[in-house]
Amino acid sequence: MSVINQTFANFELIFVDDGSTDSTLALVKAIAYSDPRIIIVTQANEGRPSIARNRGLGIARGEYIAFLDSDDFWLPDRLEKMVSGLDRHPEWVAAFHDLKFVAADGHDLGQVYLVEADFLTKAKCWLSKVDGSWFGCDQRFFVFMSLFYAAVHTQSIIIARSRLPGFNLTFNEEFIICEDTDLWIRLALAGRLGFLNEVLSGYRQIETSITCDQLRFASQSVNFHRHNLKRIAGLVSNNERRRYECKLANYLRDLGFIYYERLEFHSSRMAYRQALKLDGKLTDLLALGKTCLPKSMLQGFRARNW
Repeated sequence: MSVINQTFANFELIFVDDGSTDSTLALVKAIAYSDPRIIIVTQANEGRPSIARNRGLGIARGEYIAFLDSDDFWLPDRLEKMVSGLDRHPEWVAAFHDLKFVAADGHDLGQVYLVEADFLTKAKCWLSKVDGSWFGCDQRFFVFMSLFYAAVHTQSIIIARSRLPGFNLTFNEEFIICEDTDLWIRLALAGRLGFLNEVLSGYRQIETSITCDQLRFASQSVNFHRHNLKRIAGLVSNNERRRYECKLANYLRDLGFIYYERLEFHSSRMAYRQALKLDGKLTDLLALGKTCLPKSMLQGFRARNW
């Protein structure tokens, strides 16, 4: 309903039902009956958001593209402000804004994503004030998103696709997680982005989220950052590449520890060895040594709460 209630009304809403099992589809059909802006697409659950989003992208006819997952919401003037920003700045291929975190029941958690992440301070070398609360991101903003964090969120971005001739505006379906970050970095490589320093949407925190699976999150994060490091290797300085290698090493350490806790020592050793190769530390050697202990010995230690 947060899309239907936008102050900017000239849009099409493509609703992709990814095998829902509740009453969502029936509710949307009831609304669509009297609202021709709504297009409904149904498919079996594919197990990853990228497939449903790409299905919608393949149907979309509008100049500007935006996304919203079913459990999140936009504030009423979100589209109006973002469309106005892109209209005034034809040099931007996309723009994004800040968002707030809300609980599963909808109450405000009092946390704002980019404020909590100290974005304006950390990204100041990549930002320039434009007008009002708008900032322009420079052409190397992809470096910030690689070394620090994406800054862009699926519900916070709006893309001007006609400004991206030849660009593959799809999510990479090889990634279960990080498929969105991959697209945001590709957009930043393709052109400049704009940032509106206002909260225009709510991100609901759901414990069953796909990112709550620690092993899948860690392994997919490693896969993505390996892929991205290779992609931008020729576009960054030696110091930036080194910093990114250290970041990747930290993800590998996380992955190694998760495998170690699961007693999957072979996989744990592989992760720690790769971290050691990228950013060798004494702690990596110690962690690697622990993976060489007999599994029965470690199980005995755990049984004694050692």
